[in-house]
Amino acid sequence: MNQWEIAVSALGIICFVCGVELFAREKHPLRSGFSEILRGELALLAVAVSGIWTGVSLPLSLASAGFAAVAGIPGVVAMLLVKLILPAV
Repeated sequence: MNQWEIAVSALGIICFVCGVELFAREKHPLRSGFSEILRGELALLAVAVSGIWTGVSLPLSLASAGFAAVAGIPGVVAMLLVKLILPAV
């Protein structure tokens, strides 16, 4: 595995563990889970649309949409940071 794959995997695991911890504390985990998925997808869409003006965007693919759905807004921010740190990969 390359270094960036290890970094992305580690960030994904950290986001997943944090998400499980947060959902365990909720009274209505399904409702909060669906709202988190929606917020992640809306954040990914906002980054894609604002990429027209900022020049920093994420590709809209099944992988990025899935990661945004699972990890939510922190996952979108993590994808942006990985893209900014490792732009040539």
